[in-house]
Amino acid sequence: MSEFFNKILHINCPQIVLRQNSSNSPKVYRGSGLITRINQRNLELELSYCDDDSWSSILKHLESLGEKQGNVTVVGDKSAGIGKIVQETEYFSLSATDEQDRKWVSQKVLITNRQFSANKITLTAKLFEIQHSAYISSQEEASMRIYLSQNINIPYSNRIKTGEYVANFLACGYNFYIISCNENTIIKIESIDKKLPNLIETKVCEALQFITGDLVAWSSLEVYQESQMSIRIRSLAKSNNHTKKRPPIRFEKLYTKKDVWELYEKYLNYILNYSDEELHPISGWIRRIVEARTQYLEAEMLTLSVAVESLVGMDDFKDFFKKEKTNSIKSQILLIENCIKELYLEDSFKKRLKGFMDNMNSVSATDKLKKLVDKGLVDESLTKAWKKIRNKAAHGYILKPGELNKNLKFCNQVTVLLHHLVFILIGYKGKYTDYSEDGWIKKSFNASH
Repeated sequence: MSEFFNKILHINCPQIVLRQNSSNSPKVYRGSGLITRINQRNLELELSYCDDDSWSSILKHLESLGEKQGNVTVVGDKSAGIGKIVQETEYFSLSATDEQDRKWVSQKVLITNRQFSANKITLTAKLFEIQHSAYISSQEEASMRIYLSQNINIPYSNRIKTGEYVANFLACGYNFYIISCNENTIIKIESIDKKLPNLIETKVCEALQFITGDLVAWSSLEVYQESQMSIRIRSLAKSNNHTKKRPPIRFEKLYTKKDVWELYEKYLNYILNYSDEELHPISGWIRRIVEARTQYLEAEMLTLSVAVESLVGMDDFKDFFKKEKTNSIKSQILLIENCIKELYLEDSFKKRLKGFMDNMNSVSATDKLKKLVDKGLVDESLTKAWKKIRNKAAHGYILKPGELNKNLKFCNQVTVLLHHLVFILIGYKGKYTDYSEDGWIKKSFNASH
């Protein structure tokens, strides 16, 4: 597996088949070539095949692209489709056999370039992921190794040797080993007595993203489960060398590691059964906040405020915000709506008034946060900070030089509010870092439903 954990990848394939994802006379290309990770990052396929009438082929292809000019020995499919949405039928499926007789497959391959030379045509294609699977005789417990092309900042407990550190802990019934070495990270997951759940590799990265406040994405993995071994390889994720989101627990000191892994387990357990292949909604917002912090403070303010609004709107918070309207209020709203119907107003204006009345039947994010304050689940000062940056960010606020520190303080307060909302959702009770106060004090969170 180590050869596929390397950043530089080169797989020679004597047999390659590309088949268009179309039911209507799909194009099929057969030849030989290689799969590489170019520039140590992107996965690419190069397929060469012979065509006795390559000149006719290039003219037909130019005609299909709608191009009549350009270099007739090198045709860029991507440049011909600038501004167009790539249709599913433009993708190809890959089946390739390498020199070790391993079969590699990929479902979404996009041809980006074609080169014509005499009777030889070479296609270059972009790959998102390739996969190899094989049956094995071993009946060992299910396990997985995940490769990250980055170092992640976690509280490692032991040093294996110079430059290599390991963290070992139990979470959600799985044994975890996280090893940092040579600017890379390897995560080993061993099942004690059960099958590894679907998409666990993504969920593990999401949980690490939450506790570290950094972007975390896997690039290669190896799975052993139910007499089958699978290898999956992706393009390397771009490293984030800029500002990161503040983690829920600062762990410069080793005594915090128990709290960190307890929080990790709570978060992982909460998102583990989320079946969608996309990021869990909370993880999606964490990622957006991290990315916003690399841009401008105004972008962070807007993203944080919308993230809080989105979290309090999640289904798991619904029981907190059941609208309690008296019969008197309901009857008054109905009376106004009936009066509006009888008025001689333009239909468009009536619709706007109806929308306003409908809003009276819903609970705003401000009302939801107030209910959480009344229940003693979040601090009122944090919700006030949220309201301040939300109103500014939603109306195109441009930061003034003299207001930098004040708005940084607001962002720190709203970051803590976001953490508290996540804690409530995942059922975490334990230590956290309070960025809303000077000194970033370590406190305990004990709120419950």
